[in-house]
Amino acid sequence: MKNQFFRQFGRTYRIAHRYMGNQLEPYGLSKGQPRILHLLAAHDCKTQKDLLQKMDIRPATLTRMLQRMEKNGLLVRTPSSKDHRILEIQLTEAGHKAQIASARVIHELDEEFSALMTPEEKETLQRVFAKFCEHLVEKEKGGKE
Repeated sequence: MKNQFFRQFGRTYRIAHRYMGNQLEPYGLSKGQPRILHLLAAHDCKTQKDLLQKMDIRPATLTRMLQRMEKNGLLVRTPSSKDHRILEIQLTEAGHKAQIASARVIHELDEEFSALMTPEEKETLQRVFAKFCEHLVEKEKGGKE
């Protein structure tokens, strides 16, 4: 069972992702929606293009998520006053409430996981995750082999 690191990493991610989904379910949210809610609430993003630049997901995936969120009353899309070809996205009151609830859930999960580690382990894990991300971004760009 040597060199099973990537498999264990993937298993941990899947279990954590499922766990987060279970925590968000009472609020009617899927796992990807809190990030969208946060970006819209922070006013960093107003259009689908803005969201795509921040989220690192496929355009079709974001389109489906936004459609579902709009259907569920979490956001509205309206033509921009500057360019009617562009749809601006805004949270509804229900969307703001969902954003607050999801931020609380994520904070609680962060605290729960953080409590399992020493300060040194947290620092090491953050460095390792940053190293993984940097490596994978380079690989996607066709860099390091």
